[in-house]
Amino acid sequence: TFSVLDALKTFTRGLGNNDDYFVNVFGESGSLTTEFVPTRDQLAKFVADGGRSGPISLYDAVFAAANKVSQMKNPKKILLLLTDGSDQNSQHSLKQLKTHLRSVNVPLYAVTFSNDPREFFSYVDLTQKGPRQVFRVDERSGVDTAALAELSKTTGGQTFEGSLRNRYYLAALCQRVMSEISNQYVIGFYPDSRDNKWHRLSLSVRTPASA
Repeated sequence: TFSVLDALKTFTRGLGNNDDYFVNVFGESGSLTTEFVPTRDQLAKFVADGGRSGPISLYDAVFAAANKVSQMKNPKKILLLLTDGSDQNSQHSLKQLKTHLRSVNVPLYAVTFSNDPREFFSYVDLTQKGPRQVFRVDERSGVDTAALAELSKTTGGQTFEGSLRNRYYLAALCQRVMSEISNQYVIGFYPDSRDNKWHRLSLSVRTPASA
């Protein structure tokens, strides 16, 4: 967690004067939303207090953060998610979260990472006399990773995967997301009639003739 905070401090120092951001930290102790990157002491105090205010699960936290992002003044908005775990008992389903993100027009960029080296354990099934099996205590489910990837793609974002090496590595991943956003254009479409349905559009780009 502290490496993530240090990475966010490095990343936010490169933002422009007109860029707005907020940080939402969520976990078993609830969630903490600030208009700045909290320090280690501030985060430790929050965890120690154990107030359990706000969402404590991944989908619920993203749902709440999307509402706050949608209210910010800048026309181009993104939600950057740094996570090393799966969702745990959220009140909102993946389908509900997907629909909500699209309704508020907030693309999700997810950086999923793991804490390597992982801790390994082994066991033997004595009833079957089988070979020794090895598992990792913090192994993420492929279903969880695929769900985040699908969520990012359907909202116009992207998912990046990597190991939690250090704060500079994470800051570089965040900067990669910012670079991609800075080089994007937004195209608006207004249908002839409002039917509250999604429409599939086809876009063709014509390059100018060379001089």
